[in-house]
Amino acid sequence: MEFHQHYSGSKGNLYTVEHDGHVLIIDPGVCWRDTRKVIDSAFIVDGCLVTHGHKDHCKSAAKVMMEGIPVYASAGTIDKMAIPSCVEIVDDTVINIGPFNVFPFETTHDCEGSLGFVIECGNEAMLFATDTYDIHQDFFSVFDVIAIECNHDLAIIQQRVDNCDMHQGLAERVAGSHMDIGRTIDYLTKECLVDECRELHLLHPSADNLDKEDARLRVHMATGIEPIFCGDEANG
Repeated sequence: MEFHQHYSGSKGNLYTVEHDGHVLIIDPGVCWRDTRKVIDSAFIVDGCLVTHGHKDHCKSAAKVMMEGIPVYASAGTIDKMAIPSCVEIVDDTVINIGPFNVFPFETTHDCEGSLGFVIECGNEAMLFATDTYDIHQDFFSVFDVIAIECNHDLAIIQQRVDNCDMHQGLAERVAGSHMDIGRTIDYLTKECLVDECRELHLLHPSADNLDKEDARLRVHMATGIEPIFCGDEANG
């Protein structure tokens, strides 16, 4: 199973999971033209998962459906996207999409119906969670791939507020709906068997509120794994 970050951030998100010529799209938050560019034309696209209804995660969901690809989302997300023909998925209920077994779980975000996913395929499993304040589930599972939000550093946000570079209200909104690096590291070290993980992806970093190289170093020191940010794959 291969996971790829194609776009990850507030300007747009797009991720894919690949296995044996099959593709699962996660969060079509960029235009369909850009989505199509990153998918091998020889691959079968079995479906598309949407975590929640914010535009940077679902921008081209309607176009994906027009292309004959089923879109899976919670009832709250389907209502927000206003695409009633999506396939409704329910927290804690496993669904089968091509060769992928998907276990959706509730996340904590300022958008009704937001979900994360545990995805199993072949003999491997991965955890996917973005745009969430925290992860409350203890899966007691070995994840070969972990893709987890690392959005901001609370110290940087506080410094920006103190310097009048960020409004207090926005700071509270970000801190209350996205995972900061401290929570990311806590979850990885306390709830995940990182010794068994072969690939660790950090998702949705804020350009203004996170020092990526500092975050990379801190996560590496805590887990022993060199984390991957969006763009790292393309760079080598």
